[in-house]
Amino acid sequence: MIKVENLSKIYKAKSIGQVDNHAINDITFSLPDKGMVFIVGKSGSGKSTLLNILGCLDDFDSGSVIVDGNDLSKMNHSDFNKYRSGYVSFIFQDHFLIDELKVKDNVALSLNIINNNDMDKVKETLEKVDLADKFESFPLELSGGERQRVAVARAIIKDPKLILCDEPTGNLDDKTTKLVFDLLKELSKDKLVVVVSHDMESARIYADRIIELFGGKIIKDETKNPAYSDKIAFDGNNIIIPYDKPLNNDDILTINSNLNNKSLIKLGEKQYKEYKNYNYNDRDIKLEKSRFYKGRIKHIAKIFIKRRFRKMIIISSIVSLIIACFSIFLSLLSFNGNSEILNKLKNSDQSEVMIRNNCYVEGDEETSLKYQSKLYSLLDDDIDYFYNSNYEGNIYKIYNYSLGYTGSIGMRNETFARPEVNLINYYAKESYGTLCCDKTYLEKKFGPIKVIKGDINDPKGIIITDYLADSLITHNLYRSSYDEIVGRYYISNVGYDYFYVSAIIETDYKEHFSEIKEKFDTLGKKNGDLRKVLTSDEFDKFAKEIEMKYGLAYSFSTDFLTDIMDIESTGYVPIRYSHIELDGTDYYIGQNASFCKTSTSLNHNEVIGNMRYINQIFGTDYTADTLDTFEPVTIKLKKYYDYSLKESQTLLDEVELKIVSIINSNSSHDFFCREDDYILFKNSAYINYGLMFDDISGACKLLENKEVNNFYIEDSNVKAIKLIAKYVSIFRKLSVLLSAILAITGLMYLIFYEVSNISQMKKEIGILKACGTAQRTISRIFILQQIIVSVMVVIISTLLSYLLIETANSLMISSIDKYANVFINDLTIIKFIPLNTIYILITTVIIIMASCLIPILLLVKVKPMNIIKAKE
Repeated sequence: MIKVENLSKIYKAKSIGQVDNHAINDITFSLPDKGMVFIVGKSGSGKSTLLNILGCLDDFDSGSVIVDGNDLSKMNHSDFNKYRSGYVSFIFQDHFLIDELKVKDNVALSLNIINNNDMDKVKETLEKVDLADKFESFPLELSGGERQRVAVARAIIKDPKLILCDEPTGNLDDKTTKLVFDLLKELSKDKLVVVVSHDMESARIYADRIIELFGGKIIKDETKNPAYSDKIAFDGNNIIIPYDKPLNNDDILTINSNLNNKSLIKLGEKQYKEYKNYNYNDRDIKLEKSRFYKGRIKHIAKIFIKRRFRKMIIISSIVSLIIACFSIFLSLLSFNGNSEILNKLKNSDQSEVMIRNNCYVEGDEETSLKYQSKLYSLLDDDIDYFYNSNYEGNIYKIYNYSLGYTGSIGMRNETFARPEVNLINYYAKESYGTLCCDKTYLEKKFGPIKVIKGDINDPKGIIITDYLADSLITHNLYRSSYDEIVGRYYISNVGYDYFYVSAIIETDYKEHFSEIKEKFDTLGKKNGDLRKVLTSDEFDKFAKEIEMKYGLAYSFSTDFLTDIMDIESTGYVPIRYSHIELDGTDYYIGQNASFCKTSTSLNHNEVIGNMRYINQIFGTDYTADTLDTFEPVTIKLKKYYDYSLKESQTLLDEVELKIVSIINSNSSHDFFCREDDYILFKNSAYINYGLMFDDISGACKLLENKEVNNFYIEDSNVKAIKLIAKYVSIFRKLSVLLSAILAITGLMYLIFYEVSNISQMKKEIGILKACGTAQRTISRIFILQQIIVSVMVVIISTLLSYLLIETANSLMISSIDKYANVFINDLTIIKFIPLNTIYILITTVIIIMASCLIPILLLVKVKPMNIIKAKE
């Protein structure tokens, strides 16, 4: 049952001066559950618009349409699909078949939408329209009448409650017209059939009710009169002629033969009389959601793909060629010198490089550069310089905060630990300082972090490797387990340094160094054999890895010096190689001076001196009896860049203090301060002697610059690498432009292809939507096509990229060798980078899918009839 109240549909004027067109103008009527209703009227009267509104193929502006309790104005897109898939079917003047699908598939489409694939039912339905022999035919192989009968079969096969027909016989011959209307009339015994037509003759033959429209309004609404007869009847002297029936010769002869002086000729009952029953049955029918038959999605998609397969190959090949060229340029743009370092530097298996400060002798900077055992401080200005020089990697500080088992640790005394002394029995006597980094860097260095003991997230302590922990156990009889190392750990046996080890992490050092460990254990038993071990290339590699990786301690602290000076149980801090300025005179205090916390009440920046050390520094002669005679003095504690280079001292840090008194103490410490002043001396206690660069190429390029020649890296191939990079940069500038051109061209080509592809399929999309196919199903059908294109692109472009990149690399190397006279050995300038290719392919696939989905999604809100008409 359908109830229409005050329904209006207005087409707005497209330009000023034109009048809005009221296609439907405030009409009200109702339709029964079954029967055959014709909607007639001249062209433009609004009859097709009304039919499309009833079928949810078009929207309306005002009023309401309620179909068995379902208010069409309140439906969403999902509800429309339910309505069109199960409740209603359409038969159009144009059959609207999908040319790529066979007759059986076009008819089965209506069943597939309601998750049915009964092909026997398809055959039975085709027999009803006299097309059983066209089961395997394509629409283009049929006549116009046959195609329309296929459309009828498609409409009736799912047994809908409502069949809407828009000029269903407008293009058919008389025989086919009769076949179609006879079938629809039979169906109307159980369901409602609404026919839009200009064929009044057929309407009077088949219609149970005729609604006539003019200018969007109902001007006549009539129902068939049961008393009507189309035969000439006689009632006494009355001759009753059928109303509005043309008389033929036989009819005239019959009338004349019965005509006399008393005869009266009367018209019989009208065939149709005014319809007045507008009662609406309030019955509600819930619209059911059905899933599309899955197997048919692939089948339909496969058919569509088959028609476009050649075009898909062409587009895939073109896109693959663009991707391959783009990969070449991207590889060239990705060149950063890492490959050159790994192939040219000695011990090239390292992933980072340590840079240290350097000392020149005899003033000859070009020839006298050599390894220095002295640790020279690096300043924050140095780090800023590297970053300001376009270094793009990370720089991590390394401090001489070193673990060891003796009181004369080399790094603590600001001298580098010599490998042939520090590693004399495989295990290190002391660590190579503490590297301040983050967890990501440590994971990059060792892989996933496996904590053996402690907490790596404790910023107050340092993290050591199991190699360092085993070294401490090997060299220290009082530390026999990891439990005794983790926590507040007193290292020095002469009472100078406290260390807090927060965690021990597991490494692969035992497996990695198993061969050289075996040599130490066997050949190292004799002095001569040990000498061979320590002078071997294998030992050099081992020592390098201990210095750069296994022999370093690590800290995640963002303010390392403050944190290590602020450990609660730390009782003192060394201030080695510092100076004290008193009355304008600098006094050198040597390597063993230190500050200790005291509970004595002191003001900020006030300290107490140890009488014995005060006498030693300033040359005074205070005794236990003359302590009271000490007069408070203000001093400046100074730390220089290099205490040994008197002629070029650079001040690193300065703290002003007041010695308020002295005491006679047997303590080895020289000064006492209050607890919260403890961190004032951090820059005098430990120095940043090295910088770890995680970008080897960037570091090497910086060091080739003469402006930074007071820094060095232990490698001799930096200059050659920089020369190669110079020539590569020439091609790099060109590749930036070409890459941009290729990227834009490829993007536009893909989008244009996919949008045009969807545009060509508008008719099919409109038909699928008109049949009630859900948006997700339509998307899946077209997505399958794009997946095929994507797979083709991935395969072709990967192979093509690899071949072209190998060829381009060979050409570039030979060109540099020929024109620059630079021999390149085992160097890859342009290399096939799978990750880059993956990124490009992922982006391309996304573009392919998006360029398909976006037009489809844009069509979701467009009414099916508008899509179909747009394609016509």
